Amino acid sequence: MNNTGNYPTIPIITLKNGFSMPILGFGTWKMGQVTTYGSSETDVDSIKTIQAAVEHGIVHIDTAELYGDGYVEEMLGEALKNVERSKLFITSKVKGQSATKAGIRNAITRSLKRLNTEYLDLYLIHYRDLNLPVEEGILAMNDLIDEGLIRNLGVSNFNVDSMQKSLAVTKHPVAVNQVQYNLQHREAEANGVLEFCQKNDIILEAWGPVRPINKETIDIPVIKEICDKYSASPHQVAINWLISQLNVTTLFKTNHVERMQENLASLSWKMEIEDVERLRREFPGQVYEFPNFPMK
Repeated sequence: MNNTGNYPTIPIITLKNGFSMPILGFGTWKMGQVTTYGSSETDVDSIKTIQAAVEHGIVHIDTAELYGDGYVEEMLGEALKNVERSKLFITSKVKGQSATKAGIRNAITRSLKRLNTEYLDLYLIHYRDLNLPVEEGILAMNDLIDEGLIRNLGVSNFNVDSMQKSLAVTKHPVAVNQVQYNLQHREAEANGVLEFCQKNDIILEAWGPVRPINKETIDIPVIKEICDKYSASPHQVAINWLISQLNVTTLFKTNHVERMQENLASLSWKMEIEDVERLRREFPGQVYEFPNFPMK
C-alpha cells in the first residue's frame, strides 16, 4: 500500500528469527456502535476512519474477538473488503478462556469468517487464563501456522513466567507480546517483560501509547524541552519514545484523521538515546502495576 499523502512510510522491524511487522499499527478497540462498551461512534464513522488509515499508508490493523464479541472484526472485514489482502498486516486475538486446542480452533474459524480473510498475519492469545495450561494454547497456535491459517503467533499481557512456558514448547517463534506500555505505565519495565523480549528476539508491542498525554502535559518540563528540541507534539514524543527503543513497536486508536496525521508524523524523526533515558527517569506519575488488567 503506497502512501497517498505526504506522510512517512511506516518502517518495518525485522527480528533475527525473520519475523517482521510495521512499527506502527492501528487499533480498533471500542470502534463502531459496540453495545459491549456503549455507543462511542457509528459504524459508518468507524469504517471511514479505518479506510482513512489505509489511505494514509497504515497497513497494520489490530483487532480481537473480544471487541464487541466479534462485532468489530465483522466491521473491519467490511471496511477492508476492497483492499488487496497482501498489502495488509492483520492481527487478531483469541480470548484467554478460549486458549485450548478446541477453543482456538473454533475461535480462528469464526474470526477468519468475520474478517473475510483466509489467514491472519499475526494471532495472539489475548491474556492468560491461569486455569488453563498455557502450553496447550501455544501448541494449538503452532498447528494453525502449519495449516496456513495464521502466519505468526504471539501473546498479549503475558508476564515473564508465562512467556518462558510458551517458549519452552513452541516450534515457531513467539513473535510478539502486546502489553500496556507508555510514558506513565511502566509495568513492562518493572516486571522484566521489556528486558525479556529484548533478550529473546520478541517484539514488545505497546498498547495505549498516548494515554498519559493531556492538555497539561506540555507544562511538564521534560516534555516541553523534548518537544522543543524535536519540534514535536507531546503525542509524537510519546510514540517516538516507544519506537526508538529496541524491539518495541506500538499501535494507536483514534476517531480523528487529524490526530492520525499527527501520530504518523512521529515517524519522521528518531529520539536520541539520552532523551529516551531521560524520559524513562523523569516523566512524572509513573505506575508500575496495573491491577485492572495485570500481566499474568
